Amino acid sequence: MKFLLAVVLLAALAGCNRSDGAATLTSPTSDGTAPAIATALALRGNALLTAIGETTPLTATATMSDGTSRNVTTAAQWVSSDASCIIVSTDGRATAIRFGQSYITATYEGESGSLNLQAAPSGTFVVWGRAWEPGGSGLPGAVVREPSSGISAVAGMDGEFSLGGLTGVRLTIEKAGYERATLEANPGVFTDAPMQRVIRIAAGGSVEVGLAPHDVSYEPAAGARCYPCRMIRVLASQAGRLRVKASWTEPRARLYFWVAGRIFDATAPAEPLAVLAEVAVDVPGEVLVYVGMKNAADYRAPLTLTTDLVK
Repeated sequence: MKFLLAVVLLAALAGCNRSDGAATLTSPTSDGTAPAIATALALRGNALLTAIGETTPLTATATMSDGTSRNVTTAAQWVSSDASCIIVSTDGRATAIRFGQSYITATYEGESGSLNLQAAPSGTFVVWGRAWEPGGSGLPGAVVREPSSGISAVAGMDGEFSLGGLTGVRLTIEKAGYERATLEANPGVFTDAPMQRVIRIAAGGSVEVGLAPHDVSYEPAAGARCYPCRMIRVLASQAGRLRVKASWTEPRARLYFWVAGRIFDATAPAEPLAVLAEVAVDVPGEVLVYVGMKNAADYRAPLTLTTDLVK
């Protein structure tokens, strides 16, 4: 009987050490405790590169479950959020190949840490952000340019972009099928760059659009700001009087619009959820209508814009 029990015990131990996906026994340390595992990861290193080709070593330090720290630079997995700007080697060495910005991330035993690296010549700065469509996703392929220097970059897969070596903060962003965006960037701060699809209708037609709290900002007249706002291009095929009406159903919203440099607000008590306007069209062509929301909050305001052109 003792011999049989010994054989059964040996078979059980052999099964616990199989390498075919079955459970395995974890070997304790010499004092009988479980081995330490990583609970956090921190990255350190020079975060500012000033020349193309400049390289800097980064260090990954893991905080272990037993309270100790461990240098895991060569054991971690490294990745750059924008490899068109800054690349990183398997041992944590970052190299600038274009002026701009990238998040360098290292991962070890499921724990990750990131470092914001920027590349720009001394006396200049970096801006970075994301071109996106409100209510939609990022806009890859958008061309971002700083006009005073001519420096430009193309937005990546999620619409993210970065430009380095700048001395000016005014950016223009262009993409086919979208209205050209112009905005002021803040050095060292993520730049949110919403872009609106081109909306064009012929006079006499109508269109349904929606306003959201984080929609685009426009300057419909000198010193005026329409935000959140939508721009609609109305094509007048002849001279005459263009009548425009914006109506909506969201009772909390208060809309207004600009046409030909004039602002129009809701004035008719019988139609509290509508704005009416009539302007002269002296020369056939496009008339820009900017529809804005006065009390933008965390709700959307679908609207219908109807137009009519009379002689």
